[in-house]
Amino acid sequence: MNAKALLTAVTATLGSTGAGTLTIATIPTAVTTTVPAGGLAGLLGFTTTTTTIVAAPVVVPVASVVAVGALLTYGAILAIKQAWADSPPSHPPTRAYPLTGGVVSVRR
Repeated sequence: MNAKALLTAVTATLGSTGAGTLTIATIPTAVTTTVPAGGLAGLLGFTTTTTTIVAAPVVVPVASVVAVGALLTYGAILAIKQAWADSPPSHPPTRAYPLTGGVVSVRR
């Protein structure tokens, strides 16, 4: 598969999975809010600040997960092909045929 075909495949995948996100983590975040003070001070217009810890989600688009998976798979295929090309086996591979009970040598 050449680069143009890979780009076409990834673009088609991104177009077909245009909806949705995945939440991969939540990060606690401190949110400070100014609120009216309680009692007589609040009645007179005084305020106070409160801090609340909120879980902020970390989201990624589904399409990006699919695209990264496709590129990693393509890279793995290229690496395996290169490894096979660099180091041919020292003996011909064999296949076992359980129904015949024998092992047959297969040449590439």
